[in-house]
Order: sequence, then C-alpha cells, then structure tokens
Amino acid sequence: MSEFLQILQNDIKLLMHGYGDASCPLQESVELIESIVREQTYYLMCQLADISTLRESNSLDLEEILCLFRRNKVKLQRLLAYLKSRDMKSSIGKELAPDSDPDKGKRLKTAQQFLEAIDTAGSLIDVLEENLVDVAKQRRLLRQDMMSRTMSEDQYMKFHEARQINLGKRLKSPKVREYLFGDIEQQYKISPVCLEVVAYCMHETIAEIVDLAIMIRIETSATTDPLDRLKPLQNPVNPDWLAQRMTLTNDLTALSLLSSLNAAQNFGQPSDSMASYNAISPSDIREGLRRRAENLNLFHSQELYSKNKSELLCL
Repeated sequence: MSEFLQILQNDIKLLMHGYGDASCPLQESVELIESIVREQTYYLMCQLADISTLRESNSLDLEEILCLFRRNKVKLQRLLAYLKSRDMKSSIGKELAPDSDPDKGKRLKTAQQFLEAIDTAGSLIDVLEENLVDVAKQRRLLRQDMMSRTMSEDQYMKFHEARQINLGKRLKSPKVREYLFGDIEQQYKISPVCLEVVAYCMHETIAEIVDLAIMIRIETSATTDPLDRLKPLQNPVNPDWLAQRMTLTNDLTALSLLSSLNAAQNFGQPSDSMASYNAISPSDIREGLRRRAENLNLFHSQELYSKNKSELLCL
C-alpha cells in the first residue's frame, strides 16, 4: 500500500470514530468506506465537470458545486454554514497573515450572489437564515453527546482529535488528487475553494455512510425478527421533524445501551480487541446503502450502487 493511501485510510478511520463508530474501526470497514469515498468523489468531479462544460467554462469553482446543492435546501444551508465558518477562520488568519489570499474570505458572499443570480423563484436567497430542521445533523450531535458521556479523559481527547481531521489538507497532495479525481484535473482548473468544498463533501459522505451503518446496527440490536432486515429504513432522508422525533428518541435509547456496553467493555486502558468492540462491519455498511438506495428507488442492480444511476451520498 502506498504511503498516501495509508495516510488517507488512517484519516478515514479517525473520522469514522468521530462520526460515531468505535474507537478502533474495523480495517475491512475502513477499506470499504475508502473505496466508496473514492468512487463518490470521482463521480462528484465528473458532475462538476459536466456543469462547467454547460457553463462554457474550463474551471471548477464554487458555482458548480452550488448548482448540485441547490435542490436540497437543508444540505445547502449546511454547506453555507460551513462556508461562513471558513470565512470566519480566514478573517482571523488575515489578521495574523495580511498577505493571505483575499478571495478565501469571500466564500459566503460569492455563494449568495450566485444563488441570487440563479434563483428565479426567490426560494434560495435567504436559505441560510431559514429555520430548517436538519435531522441528520441533529442525529449526529445527539450520538456524539451520548458517546462522550461515558468516555474517560484520554478517550475523549482522542475522540476530540478524531473530529478535527481535515481531508482538505490531503487534497493538497498531487498524488491524492490524481488518485481521487482521475484525469479531471488535467482538463479543468480546480480552484482552492472548490477543493475545500470537495473535502467537505468527502466528510459528508463518510458521515452519511456511518449514519446508515449505525441505523442498521441499532435496528439489529433492538429486534429479534430476522425479517426486519428486509424493511426499508424509517425515513432516512425525511426532513420532517415530527416524523423523525420518535425515531430520534428510539435511537437515543439504543445508543444509551450501546454506550453503556462500550463503557463496560472499555473500562480503563482498552486493548485493541476491546477498542473494536461493537464497531460497524462491512455488512452493516452494505445493508445501509442497499436500504437507502431501495428507499430512494435507486436500487437497479446487484452492485453496491451504480455510479451511473445512484445519487451522491453528500447531496
């Protein structure tokens, strides 16, 4: 295995823990998620390239990404909040380094101007200020809170470090970009802001996969009926808070039990086998993706998912 691929898998392993997996995820699951992230990232770049061609441009920038996100207001709001936080970080960096790139402090303004230009119905102009319910984000925050309650100080520090991983730093390497983007970079100029948002999409892809796998793990731990695995996930992408409230409550109950089990097994200094206790498995990942595709009427073949027919997990 090449050095950059090993570093990338190590980052994915930490991110899996940060999004809710065990402190030492299974290597088989890490390799499976890495392969999915690679395919999804390449597919994302192909879609951005198609949009750039339609706009008669030879560069990939923030505008192309916004074209993809515009149909999902909840995820668009989440993206704009990310851009706002990056702008705040850049403004602090400008005070420390006045010679930094000035365009990096205008991400949100650029995004809002573009959305205003393409928004003929007027539904996207104030999306950042809308009171939208982001169920997926709420679920992740609740899960992280439940996990952290049973951690020792050392375990929490590792958990905190895992949540700080930034894949954008890895995209600065030409080898990593070639591995993930294929020949896209040879045909299109990719802006630094676009690379930042592509890294954000990679994070969202990993988070979505972990979300689905943990849903499967919670379902299987809460039922004894073998036929339940044939049922679709309950509202996995439904943004309605009332429809999700009971699901979130059930998740909290199951997560509390799983956290208690992890705490009992990982008391003191955990061994490698204990650290992998209750880690999500490749079968959990495949089943979660299968049910998600089935719920969205995208399950057209026996493959995990078809790059030509399935949607991007980050959208």
